[in-house]
Order: sequence, then C-alpha cells, then structure tokens
Amino acid sequence: MTSKVYVYVKLIEKSQPIIAGVLDFHEDRIDFRYAKSWLGNQFRYAFHPELLPLIDTVFSSRELDGCLGVFRDSGPGAWGKEIIKRQYPNIGPADYLILSNNLLRIGAFRYAENRDAIFNEPNDEINLNDVYEAIKAIEQGLPLTEQQARLLVQGSSMDGVRPKVFSKFDGQSWILKFPSKNDYDNKPINELIGMQLAIACGIDTPNVRLIPLNDKKHVIAIERFDTDGVNTFPLMSAASAMGYAGKETDKKDYRWFAQTLIRLSGNPQADCESLFKRMALNVMISNKDDHIYNQAMLLKTGKWQLSPVYDVVCGEGNRKNHAMTIGDQGTDGNLSNVLSAAGSFGFTETQASEIINEMIDIVSGWRQIVKDYIPQAEIKKVEWAILHPDIFHGYVNTTKRKR
Repeated sequence: MTSKVYVYVKLIEKSQPIIAGVLDFHEDRIDFRYAKSWLGNQFRYAFHPELLPLIDTVFSSRELDGCLGVFRDSGPGAWGKEIIKRQYPNIGPADYLILSNNLLRIGAFRYAENRDAIFNEPNDEINLNDVYEAIKAIEQGLPLTEQQARLLVQGSSMDGVRPKVFSKFDGQSWILKFPSKNDYDNKPINELIGMQLAIACGIDTPNVRLIPLNDKKHVIAIERFDTDGVNTFPLMSAASAMGYAGKETDKKDYRWFAQTLIRLSGNPQADCESLFKRMALNVMISNKDDHIYNQAMLLKTGKWQLSPVYDVVCGEGNRKNHAMTIGDQGTDGNLSNVLSAAGSFGFTETQASEIINEMIDIVSGWRQIVKDYIPQAEIKKVEWAILHPDIFHGYVNTTKRKR
C-alpha cells in the first residue's frame, strides 16, 4: 500500500503539472507539506486561504478532511472507489488518490508516487453505450473486460455514488452522468429539468445536454466548469471550504457556508445571493440531496468564488428533509425556513422574500421552460416534486407578489 503521495498542480491545460507538495499517510494521521519550490513559484496559491496558508510547515488531519479536505475533493467518490476496489482489492487511502484517473481529475490537483512523474494527455472521446454496458456489468456484479475497466476509471475522480465518466466532444470537456439500476425514475431527465430551472432563475449554470442511449435511457452531459480549455481552475467543495472534519454536523448548514463565502469569496455579495437562490430552488424542486459536497468554490483570476451549480435533480434524495440545515426549522424543506435564513446571507426578510417570490413565478412556468427538452410523459412523472404544496406551509409574503 502507498504511504507517500506527491501532489502536483495543473493550471494550464496543455502543460505538465508542477510539483507542489507531499502527503504522508501514517496510521493515526495524514501530513501535508508544501514543496519549497511551490512556495517560491510565481503561480503559487494557498490550497485553502485559511487552513493551508503558504508557509513551510506540516499540516495534519486524521483523514482527508479538515485542513486536508481539499485533497479528498479530487479523489474518488463512492462510485470511483467501487471501480478501483474491483481491480485492486487490497489498497489503502493513499492508493485511491494514485489509482483514480489523473488525466480526467476534477480541479487542479494531480497525484503520483514519485516527484518526477510525467502526465500524458487523455483520449478524446468514448462510446457512451460501451460505457453504459460496463456500468450495468458493475451493478450486476459481473467481471469487467480490460476495455470496460479503462472506460470506467475515467469517472473515478469525482465525488458521489452516481455512475459517471469524463470525456470530450464538440471541442468541450464534459461530465457524463449515467442512469443506474437504483434510480427511481429517469434521473438524467430530472437533473436536466433542475438545471434548466437554475438557468431560468439566473443561477450560474454550466451548459447541459441530454444524450440518448440504446435502451431509451439517457445520459446527462454537464460541461466541465473547472476548465475553460486553456486554464484549469482549482476547486474545493463547500465541505473543504468550511473545514469540515469527522462528524461536524453543525457545518452541514447553508448559513455556515454563506458565512464562509463572506470570508473567502472575492465577490461575497453576489455569491451569497447565488447560494440563497440555490437553496431556495432545491426546496422548490424537492432536491434533498443538497449535501456539502454538492456545492463548491473555484479559484479564478486569483480569487475564490462560488462555482457554477451542479447536481440539481428534481425529486432527488431518499431522506425526508434536506441534507443541509436551511434555517430556524433545521433541514425542513419549506419556504418559511428558507426565509428565516435571510440574515446569514446579508438580506433583510423583505429582500429575501422578493427573491423567493420572483423564483416562485419563474419555477411556476417550468413546463413551458423544459417542453423543448423533455418528452411529455417524463414531465408528468416529475410533477409531484416541483412546487409541492408542503413547501408553502407557514410561508407569509412580506412583499407584494410580482405577476
């Protein structure tokens, strides 16, 4: 099992990554230290502006969380770990970083077992139906061919349980999310609806497409927001931005993340408004899988900022309430609870109510918004999740509704 991992940073798409530090995995902790060459590099930046300042010292945590959470963000999630375990059953935490695909990793980090690693460019395109067959083999417990294993590892470096790969087409890089046997419905369609509603509400949203597969299922393609084709942008999840470690349930809170944006963002007012809208939209479309790894920040032009929205799925989540605390009523999914959080985002109740009411009017027209993208039969399947009557319980307008 690997115990030492060299951390590289890739800031320019068509260049070799630069060595930036080393992670040492011990039985009781993980240590990180910046490379002296990184501390003196003209492109240097602090991996976390508060928790990992640019100083020559050792930073430690029990897991890849707390001050070291930024490295977890670019490691494999549940789906990626499953792919890796199928091929390498006897591995440790460090191996997951090494064995997930460096060439298509989210964010700017790359990992290697040595300090003079060479990183090759990825293949351009893949056959989506071939990938889907490999995913079905995994879910059915069937052995993978060598080709299938290569296809699936392309998605092993992004968090979450959803089957996914990264690929290029039409000159762009995309995150491709596939259907699963565990889906209650055609989840890619429900995500496309959520993303289109985010666009309609003025929330920064990547380009998104729905691509058909052979058996009437679909892939949702989300354009990668950690690269513009020339530059690669460092990324940290909301969990890492907040320094989440262990079971700190108090940080699973939109208000805590808003306060983190106020401290870390280069444009905190705009980012807090955007996060407030995302929170309200998740309530309006019953997206209860809104956890702290489904929000993130990017470093662009030397400033941290809220990333474009992602993982916005209508009717998502197996829990009764939301994954993050919203307001005074905890994780309850209603607009009264959303309104109660206004002060943490820098709003008065009147200002917050104006935002909520405008969004209600926009989301009320959701069928018209998505009619050109979604078959009518699929629209009917998700009606229950959007503007469910329960979300209005206790909500009192403090402004006149706009019509």
